[in-house]
Amino acid sequence: MNLAEILERNTLRIPQNSAVISEDVHWSWKEFNTLVNRMGNALQGLGVRKGDRVGIYLPNSPEYLVVYFAIAKIGAIAVAFNIMYKGAEITYIINNSEATALVCLDGEPLRNVVGVVGELPTLKHLIVVPARAASGSNSTAVFSAAFPVLSYDKLLGAGEPVLAAVDCAADDVVTILYTSGTTGQPKGAMLTHRNFSDNAKLNAFYTLHINDQDRFLTGTPFCHIFFVLTVLGPIYKGAAVITMPRFFPDKALELISRFRVTHFAGVPTMYIYMLQTYAAHPELYDLQSWRFAQAAGAAMPAEYIERIEQTFQVGFCECYGSTETSSTCTYGRLGHGKAGSIGPAAEDWEVQVVDGGNREVACGDVGEIVVKGPGVFRGYWKMPAATREAFTDGWFHTGDLGRRDEDGYFYIVDRKKDMLICGGYNVYPREVEEVLYSHPAVLEAAVVGLPDPVKGEIPKAFISLRPGQQTTAEEIITYCRSKMAAYKVPRLVELLPELPKNMSGKILKRSLKATSQSDAETG
Repeated sequence: MNLAEILERNTLRIPQNSAVISEDVHWSWKEFNTLVNRMGNALQGLGVRKGDRVGIYLPNSPEYLVVYFAIAKIGAIAVAFNIMYKGAEITYIINNSEATALVCLDGEPLRNVVGVVGELPTLKHLIVVPARAASGSNSTAVFSAAFPVLSYDKLLGAGEPVLAAVDCAADDVVTILYTSGTTGQPKGAMLTHRNFSDNAKLNAFYTLHINDQDRFLTGTPFCHIFFVLTVLGPIYKGAAVITMPRFFPDKALELISRFRVTHFAGVPTMYIYMLQTYAAHPELYDLQSWRFAQAAGAAMPAEYIERIEQTFQVGFCECYGSTETSSTCTYGRLGHGKAGSIGPAAEDWEVQVVDGGNREVACGDVGEIVVKGPGVFRGYWKMPAATREAFTDGWFHTGDLGRRDEDGYFYIVDRKKDMLICGGYNVYPREVEEVLYSHPAVLEAAVVGLPDPVKGEIPKAFISLRPGQQTTAEEIITYCRSKMAAYKVPRLVELLPELPKNMSGKILKRSLKATSQSDAETG
């Protein structure tokens, strides 16, 4: 089998249908598959073979998709880089994965790589994609003397247009995705052709309610596991993928309007900003084509779900998964969701909530979510001990705390590592955040635990306000006291213009916590 065979199927069945669309290109399936073949042949001409690792250091773009499927088609392994990574992060991942080739964007990304190229002994080929948005860029010429670079356009032009997909075993690795590395260095999750094919099929046929006339846009980066849902799922059905290099709420609404997008997926923060942007100028957008909205990556505050459905007139679905599960392992059934729930287990998946002894807990009790299913990864690259620690009797430990109701719907309570113990009581930050989001002045909220000499830990809330709204820390604390038990109430509240986020739009709680602890130590 080979993941890239889905392109072949679409090319045979619907060759002239739209496949990839951006502000610069509009490719049919036949055109897209031919470009993938050319790049695959070019990579083979450079000596890239089955099992070799090839890095992708590109923003969301048509070129990203060409490179990704070319790597898969020749049986090599794609190593996805966040476009925000800098020298140390690039060095670690290339050296850990032993990548022999890297495809990167001209401009700052190329400068980042060239700055550390002397520390990358396995890297043989550096392929540069022109930064088309930056007219007059000449960084390739400047840096070509320091390290030989190859032109993406020239390689593509010279590659032959016909290429047979390399036959791979189902458990051959197709992608290595590096986790965020909350402790120590990032771990490379090995995802296989079967993992991605099966979860792409799950998303295509069940989660997304999508067909080959639809168009899919996402604000999340392709280097994230969301790729399986937002790219592979639509492509499995033959739907077109719209690329947007970076999420901006006005740009997302503009592209939905211009390209008649039917499906959008993002993290909760993206929807919050899109609601805000649309409310300010609804006359700028025509969203009649949009019918399906999907969220994952973080918990969607319950009060926003109804606003999304009513404002944008879309069906809403919340999914749950992780890098190690190839995205979706539970999802809310369209029209049958429960506010705050991540839905029942997905087809062919088993999901349990267990205690510290790995025993399933009673309905309604909180425990760790563990899963079994076709998307569960093969293990961590060159980390056998960490791989063993992640499993118990074949069940993958997600690290998320949750509960199950009597109807089989699951609810995320919090990350296991985020739970804090205040005076002997368990406090789940997400529960406190839900109360904060219900305050009419609050736009965004995050709660972390801080050390306390008496209570052990105390909750601190960080919030940003809706435009034109005002409040105080004291008023927020008083509001929380009226809504929840005293031990859950934030002892400290800090108002910020905006909460820090990563490229995926997730709020960076670690950054907030580290800054607060540093301030406390120096204060």
